[in-house]
Amino acid sequence: MKKRYNSIDSLRAIAIILMVVYHLLYDLVYIYHFDITFFGTNLESFFQLLISLTFISLSAFCVNISKRNYQRGVKLMLLNFIIMLVTMVFLPNNPIYYGILFCLGACIIIVNFLKKYLDKLNPYIGLALFLGLFFISYNIRDGFLNFLYTDFSLPTTWYSNKLIFLGLPPKGFHSSDYYPILPYLCYFIASFYLFKIIKKRKENLLYIKIPFFEKIGKHSLKIYLAHQVVLYLILFVILGV
Repeated sequence: MKKRYNSIDSLRAIAIILMVVYHLLYDLVYIYHFDITFFGTNLESFFQLLISLTFISLSAFCVNISKRNYQRGVKLMLLNFIIMLVTMVFLPNNPIYYGILFCLGACIIIVNFLKKYLDKLNPYIGLALFLGLFFISYNIRDGFLNFLYTDFSLPTTWYSNKLIFLGLPPKGFHSSDYYPILPYLCYFIASFYLFKIIKKRKENLLYIKIPFFEKIGKHSLKIYLAHQVVLYLILFVILGV
């Protein structure tokens, strides 16, 4: 039986803990109007991005080793659809369209479909190529690409409601959690190659055991789905309406 890569579970646990802490602070600021200067700064944006990119990387790692990628991808996209409906009904001012679960699910399906072609590319070249494409396309939702410190504007006609999922939303679009296919597919594929490099050169890093974090990491999806409801209830009991 193939040994489990313990480090993936541990890193996933650390990411989910950081995410819960972030959302706790978010709720305190935007629901209970606490003054936390961390919010609204570049540090907040970096912290949020770091958590998201960690989840994306770990999900990409698993595409290399899982035999049920299509099933995982479809499951995540269905869960995102449920979250979208729930937030549209109960949080109409802060709905979630195409959130992180959509991104992970779509990327898993796409990369698994392309896996036999991606496997033919040297991992170092693949990592550099797609990491570069990620940085070039990072601001695509805002209407431009960035290459060598130069902005290249994209046609406004490309942006419409039909292409929100791709990363081309129309002006005025809002989602509380928005992770479209672009630019994150590029980062996902870069992480797909990063796993191959680690496995070949430093595979022992993948077996590091941190028992407490491993247990949490194995239940990260359940925690993700339940944590906001739990936070709301706790804050309601402590702080009231």
